[in-house]
Amino acid sequence: FNSYGPKEVNDLTSALSPIKPSSDCGQLYKVYTPVFEKFKKTIRSLYHGHKEVTEKIYKSLGSNIKQKDETYATFCAKKHLAKATKLRHCNIRQFSMNVKPDDDLKKYIDCLFKGYRYISTDGNFYAPKLLHDFHKIGNTKSDAKVETVLKGCKDTSAIGYHYCLLASNVEDEYGKALQYREIRSGNYKSVIEGDKYDETKVEKQFKDILAKVCPNKEEMQKIMKNLEGKKDDYLTLGGGEILKS
Repeated sequence: FNSYGPKEVNDLTSALSPIKPSSDCGQLYKVYTPVFEKFKKTIRSLYHGHKEVTEKIYKSLGSNIKQKDETYATFCAKKHLAKATKLRHCNIRQFSMNVKPDDDLKKYIDCLFKGYRYISTDGNFYAPKLLHDFHKIGNTKSDAKVETVLKGCKDTSAIGYHYCLLASNVEDEYGKALQYREIRSGNYKSVIEGDKYDETKVEKQFKDILAKVCPNKEEMQKIMKNLEGKKDDYLTLGGGEILKS
């Protein structure tokens, strides 16, 4: 995708290899700076990119990578919820626990949790990342409750933790934290510019996202007619809210 070949990449790799992992950001910055200054053009091209190069990458990889301004939930949904009915998709995106899990839903939640760094690539759950998202919505007093829920969860997969949290006494806060995390995941500039939680604004942004994936009122009425009063595990919060609108 760019003009750099094996030599430039190998030279950069050789320069970076002596740098040891460290939790001391100041020390890491100190040893990395000389390498960055020497290989600035290569690093910027490989990691930060030029517009012409990044556009080629986004176009070539398509749905295999998260696109610019795309939320992580939207990216994961494209990969794993393509076969879901529109209403099921809608309910999943609203964190309804009344949707029966299947393999696609498990893959979707796993994708989401890894994207949010709640779970590492080897499957380990990292509670501080989840608590950080609780703190971002102004909830700094639920840490002990969240940790208790996580410790008591028998299923330690991503979807297991997800359903444990949805069935807990922090369900509302968890939902709000996920909403805000999704909004931020589609706007990298918020990290630089700083972001302050505005519940009304976030709810509006989240509804705008749902409007793109959920059935409209007319579609919902057709679904209801076809069901003829039968119980359906997909007909939960999403359907009721759409019919009221």
